[in-house]
Amino acid sequence: MISPGSTDDLFILLIFIILVISLSYLLALFENHVFFGGQNLVNKILMALKMYNEEMGWGTYFISMMLVNLLVVIIAGIILVTSLYPGYHITSSLLFNTLASFITNTDLEHFASEFTITSYGEAFALQFLEWIAPATGLSAAIAFIRSIAYGKIGNFFKDILSSLLLVFLPISLILSLAYIALGVPQTFLSIIKVPEPLGPISSLLPIMTLGNNGGSYYALGSAIALQNPNILTNLVESVSMLVFPFSLFWLFGFNLKNKKEGLYLLTASLLIFLIAFVVTMYEPLALFPFRIGQFNTKILTTASIFSNTGLLSAPLNGLSHHALAIYIVGMAVAMAPGSIGTGFISIEVYAILAIFFISLMSGRMPEYLNFKLNVKEIRLSSFAFLLHPILIYAGILFAIFILPKNLFPYLGTGFTQALWEIVSAAQNNGSDFYGVLGNTAALNYLTGVIMILGRYLFLMIGLLIANEFINKKKNQSTTKIRTDTPSFSITLVTFIFLLVIITLLPLLVLGPMASW
Repeated sequence: MISPGSTDDLFILLIFIILVISLSYLLALFENHVFFGGQNLVNKILMALKMYNEEMGWGTYFISMMLVNLLVVIIAGIILVTSLYPGYHITSSLLFNTLASFITNTDLEHFASEFTITSYGEAFALQFLEWIAPATGLSAAIAFIRSIAYGKIGNFFKDILSSLLLVFLPISLILSLAYIALGVPQTFLSIIKVPEPLGPISSLLPIMTLGNNGGSYYALGSAIALQNPNILTNLVESVSMLVFPFSLFWLFGFNLKNKKEGLYLLTASLLIFLIAFVVTMYEPLALFPFRIGQFNTKILTTASIFSNTGLLSAPLNGLSHHALAIYIVGMAVAMAPGSIGTGFISIEVYAILAIFFISLMSGRMPEYLNFKLNVKEIRLSSFAFLLHPILIYAGILFAIFILPKNLFPYLGTGFTQALWEIVSAAQNNGSDFYGVLGNTAALNYLTGVIMILGRYLFLMIGLLIANEFINKKKNQSTTKIRTDTPSFSITLVTFIFLLVIITLLPLLVLGPMASW
């Protein structure tokens, strides 16, 4: 176990927090310049294509998003099936699951990619999807912020091209060079060196972490020394997974012309993350890589789970049942900080619901950011919150009937593993216990459908909520609930905790809590 008074551990944690907060702030300044700073390279490209002046409604924005994602999936699928190692055949169910997984920012892998897909397939099929998925999430969040701050949704093509060319590409290039300097390999030669093949790891790792993808070249992720050779790479990976989701809170405050609005959303998110980390940091951890230590392994694991990245530095079966229960709640919360785009929309959904309930109890009219909240916003926010619990409970119900008993025992550890699989799929996390054992037609189709619904239905509802703020008139009410104060952060954390715990408690009792 970790010694509670370790000065080195506390120093690493302090450096980690400082880096996350400061880098996310700087990134938000950069994003503000790219998305809200006027003319840029992408604007000129779209003007040449006569697409820039097409301001979109929420429906056109969402349809454009779906069509782009569908086109990318088709291209990636063709590349994938033609870039397998000789003698390997991919089933239709695994192909469906893999493509659904990577385009939804989940990266759940029921195969060992290092022994299945060539470096060419990794770079041009799976990495292709790993660029589009976070860019889609970031675009949705930008549209949400734009609708509240400026009363318009924007243009999806402008947003996704700006995300790819002006944000992810330059930052990923810099980070790739940093990983190479820190000892992470990079090669396109398909060198099979059992048990650790080489591949394009340094170019994959930045978008894997920055974009909250988690789809690793290795089945064991950052537990493999080639991908995570030392404490420094572990810290860089951990920070990288959090900077984009946290930056959107700052960006929100910048564009509302009130930094406190973003600051206290970030405070609520960071508070949940730190509480979970402190509670789990002294839990015993088996099977962790000794080269980086138990404490550093916990930092990366917590950052990965709570950002719904799904990249792990130790096998999940090395975690205690207490830690597993907390991490399942962390995936379900989806805003501490959650993955890029969806994490921000999630905290906005929680904020709207919290304000509604507080206003209901105090006899006030519900208002958020000086906008009156109507029935439609409350209803849509309720649907957004209930979507993932419905998918989780429905997934468990289907799993009872369609999964073999060795994958889904009804109580204890086996149920925990099945519950983790379903929650991970619904929340687009991607971590799982099964690995290649999960490569069954039933589980591939079940989790594939859950991933698609959990991703795109949620983004659609988020855009619908954003659309409701367009053309709304602001009210300067003296009785509104202030959302730019520390007390709101604490209230929001309490509200989220109660809401999620009540929702998941029956499943937690059957799973990790049954093994305590």
